[in-house]
Amino acid sequence: MDWELKGSDPLVFTIAGDSTMCDIMTFIGRYFVGMLLVTAASATSALAEPSGPVESPADMAVLELLRAEVLDTVSLDRPVHFTTPQATDIVAQAGTYRVQAGEPSQMKLVALKASTAMVVDALNITHETDIAEPIALYVRDDEKFPHVVLLLPGGQGLETVGSYDGSRARGLRLLKLTPKQIKKALQKKMEKQSE
Repeated sequence: MDWELKGSDPLVFTIAGDSTMCDIMTFIGRYFVGMLLVTAASATSALAEPSGPVESPADMAVLELLRAEVLDTVSLDRPVHFTTPQATDIVAQAGTYRVQAGEPSQMKLVALKASTAMVVDALNITHETDIAEPIALYVRDDEKFPHVVLLLPGGQGLETVGSYDGSRARGLRLLKLTPKQIKKALQKKMEKQSE
């Protein structure tokens, strides 16, 4: 490699080697640009993966939103037959559903994977649990009649009773869960949340 003075400026040198020629200022400029890119890439990856606990208000809001989304969902372990407000049969396939209040005495089950909603007949219920956001529960009262309960803030709620085999019992509206059963199901769900 040869070094030679180019022109009258003592800071401008030419590095000549083989067939490549580059003045020292271009060489230094490329070096600094390369170092900046490496530094920027390192800083970006460090920002993408925080090393400590998440404590910013924005992060906490996202975590609360995710928690709320889990609280208002139920996972059906097998297909469940429900009754629509028009007294027809509708089947919710096994999967996870967001549970929402609909018109009076109606509940919406929104399939998370397909984003399809079905409206089912529901009973208006009351509860004594102090909650700030809706909480959905899936309770298998026995092997024949599963319940989906939506507890709402203010002591109100909805409950729908389904069946695994498509049969409808007489007096289905009389099969409401007891407050003790609802409380037990709520405790079970909250324990799962804290795990």
